[in-house]
Amino acid sequence: MPMTRREFLAVAAAAGVASPALTGQGSSPSLLDLAATPILIEFPGQPVRTLRPGAPRRSMGSLWADFPKAGPLAIRQVLREIGPNLVERSIEVYADADATFNIELPYELPAADSFYSWHNKVTARLALVQDVNEKGKPTAGDATQLLPFAGASEKGNLTGAFSDCPAFWENRAEQIIDPAAHRISLRTGDGTSAHLVSTIPGDSSGYYHGELDGWQHIGIGQLRRFRTWLFSAPAPNLYSVQLAVHHAIASALRPGDSDLNGILRNTSYFLVRRNLFRPESRYIIISGVTYGWKEWVSDMAMAGLGLEDPEILAESVRGIFWNRCNYEDNAQWYLIISALIARAGYHPDVALCRRSLEFILDNEKNGAYIPPIAAGNSAREPQGWKSYMDLFYYADGDSPTSNQGFHCGALMAARELSLGVEESTVQRACHAYADMFNSAGGYFPTSVLRPEVFGGDALYGEAISFAAFGRKSLPDELVLRHCRYAIKTQSPYGIRVVAKANGDLLEANQYGTGNPHGLPPEKAGAYVQGGSWFFCDAGAWLSGLAHGLEPATVDSLLIRRIREELAHVPAFNESINTRTGEPHGNILYSANSVYIWLRARIRERLGITGADPVDAAITTYLAERARSADL
Repeated sequence: MPMTRREFLAVAAAAGVASPALTGQGSSPSLLDLAATPILIEFPGQPVRTLRPGAPRRSMGSLWADFPKAGPLAIRQVLREIGPNLVERSIEVYADADATFNIELPYELPAADSFYSWHNKVTARLALVQDVNEKGKPTAGDATQLLPFAGASEKGNLTGAFSDCPAFWENRAEQIIDPAAHRISLRTGDGTSAHLVSTIPGDSSGYYHGELDGWQHIGIGQLRRFRTWLFSAPAPNLYSVQLAVHHAIASALRPGDSDLNGILRNTSYFLVRRNLFRPESRYIIISGVTYGWKEWVSDMAMAGLGLEDPEILAESVRGIFWNRCNYEDNAQWYLIISALIARAGYHPDVALCRRSLEFILDNEKNGAYIPPIAAGNSAREPQGWKSYMDLFYYADGDSPTSNQGFHCGALMAARELSLGVEESTVQRACHAYADMFNSAGGYFPTSVLRPEVFGGDALYGEAISFAAFGRKSLPDELVLRHCRYAIKTQSPYGIRVVAKANGDLLEANQYGTGNPHGLPPEKAGAYVQGGSWFFCDAGAWLSGLAHGLEPATVDSLLIRRIREELAHVPAFNESINTRTGEPHGNILYSANSVYIWLRARIRERLGITGADPVDAAITTYLAERARSADL
């Protein structure tokens, strides 16, 4: 027989888990009430069964209870209080035989008056899946749902549940939000039948494909753990709901993180995926949910550095293969990140490092890296995919300035990896970088052949290289001139990644010869057509800091830019439209997480100690923004 609430709380208190914050007030059930609820288990072709937890017992500081055995599965629940109004609820499954199954954790909230996904207020039943369809796109529901969260609110008091990173649930997770039934649920899968999955179109390396279903699979003798969390917090509007979810995740996974670092690190963590379709590694780190399960070298490295989990990063680096390296700045990033994981004691793929080095040197002229036409794109977009800003078009033979910063860092990495690169080769690349400066204009342009176009992304490779290797690729004077020029000409929403020399948007026909998209003027200002990318702005200002820009000036520039990033949603976006300030592209975008690592390493190299004033200012801003958000 299930225990009564009083019996459960008595045992919980005796076990040292319960606290007054978890006992509930008013009509809402407490977190421990919810954590004591039954689970549902389903096997293919069989009716759903309800399993109720047995009497809880204390073990190693947690409260655990066994469920009745279901087929070949022995299932246990482990509860752990990890902070005020925050409980971890893990479901552990042991198999006596191979099995295919799904588990659902339903929560009834009869007094709730509003329901939420992370991205929206929900008024009708919604099922959200961290899964992809046959084209590698999210399968259904809210395509911007990165965080696997479901919540309900009663008079502005939020009760929420979220599950672990999809990588640890075999890329299968589902949240069901049902306002009419006053129920939210977390599921280990959606029960769909097997379907073929390929990758998104758009670059030369479409080699992720395989078969996926919506079920969990377990082998004989295997033990699996499905971690979930329950939390409560005051949250009277959507912005405060989103911020409360971030606070709960950070408290569960990385206690002590600032609000700023928590948002960025949560983004990285929940963009880790199991590498189900290729043999190289257990994990990959993807760029954003709308890109599906594809791992770019640059985004993987930037997210992995921000995550500060060396095991996940090293595994994700192993997930790279050659056709991921031979375009844009991926080969350069591969060498840089390989050097960094080697320092941490992991073994880099020397053969792939050597091939990447050979590739970039084959495409270097007098020290300047000249990216070739990406394989597979010569007919469709012959001028695209030359730099990270993929759909900004560069003529054949041109050298984008942003790539050159990474090129210098890659050669430094190759020396550290003992790949036979001479110091003179590094110096030649650094000189070529400096020669790209538009002396008459006082700024770095987007490329050698486009000196009239200001390059808002010109310094972020320099910042990464300095943080990684402690070595400047450019003279202080040039960096400071560029930064001061950018301060004067930036848009109200940040530095435009490309712009006219005076900071204005380019005309529609100036984004590159042969632009197949026929960009109309009203589209300018977003993505690579004059949008503002946070990590480019951060790279510029932190590069300036490394080269002598006043720390207080850098702090104020970063604070201003981060406030714009977080104005609409407490999240970092793929880019900001510099005409409107609206987010553009993926909301919660992995590459921005590199800011955590970049800021910390550069301050460390410069001997700057103490609390970070940017963190403090953003914590204050987020609290104010949550209070002022529309109900």
